[in-house]
Parts: sequence; structure tokens; C-alpha cells
Amino acid sequence: MGILCDLTADVATYFTLPLATVPVLPGGQFWLGTDILVSDDLAAQAVKILARWESADADVLGYGVVEATAPEPGRWQRITGQVAAPQGTAQAVLCLEASAATRGWAVWDNAEAVTIFGRVAGGARAEVGPQGVRLYDDTGEEAVSLVTGAPQFLTLRSGGTAVSTIDDQGNASFADVNVAAWPHRRRRADQRVPGRPPSRTPRDRLSGQQCHRRSQRDRVRGAGLRGPGGADVPRRVRCDR
Repeated sequence: MGILCDLTADVATYFTLPLATVPVLPGGQFWLGTDILVSDDLAAQAVKILARWESADADVLGYGVVEATAPEPGRWQRITGQVAAPQGTAQAVLCLEASAATRGWAVWDNAEAVTIFGRVAGGARAEVGPQGVRLYDDTGEEAVSLVTGAPQFLTLRSGGTAVSTIDDQGNASFADVNVAAWPHRRRRADQRVPGRPPSRTPRDRLSGQQCHRRSQRDRVRGAGLRGPGGADVPRRVRCDR
């Protein structure tokens, strides 16, 4: 069922529940998420999951917060986000919190903190996390993002400006599209193709019937040719059928 916290207080109070302490380098990033459920009479500034950044001496350097400032009462909802550690961070304390609360209750469930893999310094790099992949150019600007949980699944950027997108419905948008046509020319009847004999026009061809008639005519005429015993010798005729 999760963790239930009664938020009743006489004055605005921060109800904080530490979950774990983990080591982290400056610039290290976490993806935080949790399901929350609140009462109808909730009076609080926000319901959160957070990372409290601390130095090696346990001095608090800041907070990485994912929160809902106006959660819908009586309905489970999930809040998620990405946070980064500031300079000097040595560890992170992962917490659930209801801030400045005086009335009502809240429930947290399925809380998670996942490390974002990638180089923590700026410049060209790749980051891989639960939502997907993000690629950055030499200036540290996001150039390509392939992520879920966002209206645009795929986004290409130039100088920080989106130039191409594909949304969660499969609709694509492009700043510019160039389509290269495949060159094609019709071959003339008298154009020779390498490796093939030259083509002939219909007037150069003889049908099988014409070839037969000419063969018979030449045989009758004999063209002055005689074989043994005075027999006619037919002239050879080449035909293309």
C-alpha cells in the first residue's frame, strides 16, 4: 500500500522521510519517481521525492526536487524528473517529503531513484536513463533526444532549436526536406547497350511467315545453283523471329 504519513500539525511543518544515502560525484544525475495519493483536505505546499546533496562533511549543498504542488485528491498519480548534483557533492540523501503541511495525509508508493549514465562534464556526450537516450553536441547543447513520456518521442536540435520531431502519434515535422530523384532516361531504339548486340527496328526484322515465303521463292528460283543430278539448291536466308 505504500508509506502513509499523517500531516496534521499546528504550524506549517516539513515531514521528511529519508530512504537511503548514496555516494555521488559532482554533476552526477538521478532520475527520481514515485506514486502519490493525497486526502481531500490536504493543506501542504507540495508533495515530493528529492535528493539532498551533501558534502563529505555532511553539509547540505542543495536539493534536487521532483514535486506535485497541486495533486488531485483521491487519485494515484506519478511524478518523475531528473536532477543533478552541484559542485562539491559527495553523497545524496534520497527522501520523501511533504513540505509546509498542516492538515490531511499523503501516501507514497513505488519510489525509485535511477542513475543517469553518461559523462558528468559538459561538452559532447551521451546520457542513457529510464526515459531514453539524449545526445549532446560539443557546446553541451542537446542535439538528439529519443525519449518516452514526452509529447515528442524523437527530437533533433540545432543550436538548441528543434528542427525535426516525431510525436507520440507518429506525426513528423521537419524544418526542411530534400528528396533526391533517381536519374532515369528512356533508351532510344537505336541506342546500343554495352554487352548487347545493336537493336533493330521493326522494318529490319522479318516475321516467320515472310522468312518462309522468301525461302520458298529462293528455292524455286535456285539463283542458278544446281546440285548433283540437277537438283535445286536453296539459298540460305537469315531470319530474326
